[in-house]
Amino acid sequence: MFGCSIAPLRAADLGPLMVSSPNGSPLEAEMTLTLQPEETPQQLEVSIGDATEYGWLEISRPAWVDALQVALDFSADAVRVRLNTSEAPPEANFSVLLVVSSPSGRSLRQYDVVLREAEVMAPPVAEAEAPEPVQTPMNPAAAEREPAIQRRSAPVLRPRAVRKSGDEAARAEQSSSRQLTISSARATSDALSKRAQQLEENSAAQRRAIEEANSRIAELQGQVSKLEKLLALKGAPVTAKPAEKPAEKAAEKTDGE
Repeated sequence: MFGCSIAPLRAADLGPLMVSSPNGSPLEAEMTLTLQPEETPQQLEVSIGDATEYGWLEISRPAWVDALQVALDFSADAVRVRLNTSEAPPEANFSVLLVVSSPSGRSLRQYDVVLREAEVMAPPVAEAEAPEPVQTPMNPAAAEREPAIQRRSAPVLRPRAVRKSGDEAARAEQSSSRQLTISSARATSDALSKRAQQLEENSAAQRRAIEEANSRIAELQGQVSKLEKLLALKGAPVTAKPAEKPAEKAAEKTDGE
């Protein structure tokens, strides 16, 4: 019926999801909720994860999960969380991420749901077995030979398939769910590790980009300083050529005469 995977928990712990509705019908499912010693049922809040929380686990969030109705049932010995929809889910395979909030913290739990057809969920009906035909010998002489003939021609009895009762099927389904829980938990842990590694790589790339930008800025500042010095040199006044002395002019005129 379903599989589920567990994210790291800090608040109340959600149990396995039990789906009682077949594919093509409005969803009816429930799970138990185990409280921490310091928690009370009135302090709990259970909701469907948003797009950001789905993104943390790198799973696709169906748009129709907003129509899921989440209710807490305190009437039984254990607190139960019930999920219902007014219409049949549009797909048979989907992921539901539940968020539990309490004073102890917040916990996330992912459920991978596979809805089955109604005929698969119905308990099997035992079939009546027809009695084997019994042959009666026609005369005493045939009666003496009949056992040997029956031993040679007796059909080989094969073991019939044993059908599981409802309780046995439920136990087998819960065992399968536990196996799916372990494998899905490992997959979730691997996804979170990859996500953390990717964030570290992105942070390192940003640091390198900042260092390169700072180095480029320092280089540009040096070039600007050199340009300012060149502009200062070009703007300095040019020194005038010294005037000729009168004595030198008179000497030149005497030589000419």
